[in-house]
Amino acid sequence: MVGTLPYTFSLVATFENKTGIMMRNGLMLAIQHVPHMLLMLSVAGLLCLYLPIYQRWTLLPVLTLSFSLTAVVQSHFISGILVKLVGEEEVTDR
Repeated sequence: MVGTLPYTFSLVATFENKTGIMMRNGLMLAIQHVPHMLLMLSVAGLLCLYLPIYQRWTLLPVLTLSFSLTAVVQSHFISGILVKLVGEEEVTDR
């Protein structure tokens, strides 16, 4: 379920449709792109969970940068996937 959320949020931001359809499409994208999903989840886990718990000296920088850096990394992967699916004009217009 956690792996489908980045895809679902990007679909909501890009297209207009019903919530159930967006969630189903997000799940289908996550299943189709398992390596990307695992890489995005590992980056999020590293930045949001591992570093603040086990590396105490990184607590302040990680707290300030972890969520935004995770979003930037995930958006890079997801925009590449969306461009392949619908074309660059549709993604950049939104």
